[in-house]
Amino acid sequence: MTRRGMIAGRTRTRSRACIPGRTESEQRRHGSTLIIVVALLGLLSLMGLVFFSFASQAHTAAENFVKRAKSESTSTDNVWNHMLRHVIQGPSDFEQGSILYSPTGRHGLVQNLVGTDIYPYTGQGVTVTYTGGVPTADGDLLDFVDSPAAWGGYANRLVQPPDPDVGYTYPDINHLFLAWRGWAVRDDGAGNVVLVPAIIPSFFRPQYMKSASPNHPSGNDVPTDPYWAYAFDALGNPVAITSASRNTVLFGRRSFRPHPLHLSG
Repeated sequence: MTRRGMIAGRTRTRSRACIPGRTESEQRRHGSTLIIVVALLGLLSLMGLVFFSFASQAHTAAENFVKRAKSESTSTDNVWNHMLRHVIQGPSDFEQGSILYSPTGRHGLVQNLVGTDIYPYTGQGVTVTYTGGVPTADGDLLDFVDSPAAWGGYANRLVQPPDPDVGYTYPDINHLFLAWRGWAVRDDGAGNVVLVPAIIPSFFRPQYMKSASPNHPSGNDVPTDPYWAYAFDALGNPVAITSASRNTVLFGRRSFRPHPLHLSG
């Protein structure tokens, strides 16, 4: 064998030499261990990223829930402001379910003071007269509630109400927001005139809750009909609330206070 061949053989022998203490197959698997470790580290990193993303979304959702709960209208101030706007300014055309709604806004304090011409005390108002002890007014104006909630969901008046800014102040049909507490006189049944306490509440007129004379079950005449929370026919007799009785006197149209004939809007 030549020297060159000996050197080549020696070189091949050295290149196949193994690291002391490890076989050739172990050396071939040495790189795969590193790959597995790197893959595990990547998997753990991915799991951590997913957990962090999920935790961040849950935290954001919790903050949004708290902000929304704080922004909800639960304070009495918001309810009070809503009520004040209806009383002072009057409900808008989008709030026809409010019992104070009127196409002319006449039940608001401002409109009641200046009318539609912005000049106070120039309105004609509604005139109430009594025939046989029963109050009457032009057309259906004695039914002073304009909201469709008191008219079966619709309001079709026979006569349009005039401006309410009359030149006086009195708790009558033209100043429905006013109340009065005082004394009245009446016959005690023995021919004596006695003083009795009398109250006219705001947004309610007991003197207009009268259908006929006499109108009490005992046959006596009383200022306020005891059946004012029901429908009456032309003779003052209670009738069933049907579509046919809508044309009769309905006291629900004479009360801003809750009435069985009021519809929720």
